[in-house]
Amino acid sequence: MLRDEAGDAVGRPAQPKTVGEPPSGGVAQSGDQLLASIRETVYRRSLPLATRELLIQRSSLGLLGGVIGTSALVVDQLFARESIEQWLAAGLPAGMPEVATA
Repeated sequence: MLRDEAGDAVGRPAQPKTVGEPPSGGVAQSGDQLLASIRETVYRRSLPLATRELLIQRSSLGLLGGVIGTSALVVDQLFARESIEQWLAAGLPAGMPEVATA
């Protein structure tokens, strides 16, 4: 069924990041059946220890979830130890696009 295939397609990439960011944006607004299919795929493809306390639920952030999650990833990268070390060596981060790809 198409719903199950969609849930498997979303759950498969989400599975290795069971401790990280869950799918968001349009997926966060999906129906209960698609969400159940995503859960099934993640639990089936993950070790029990990795999913013991995992909660897969619809985002309370709505359509802003993807933007907020992406912003968090950017902030994490910009303030990662390696990025800070580059900033300190240069004196300031201005004009250093390579920091964003470190």
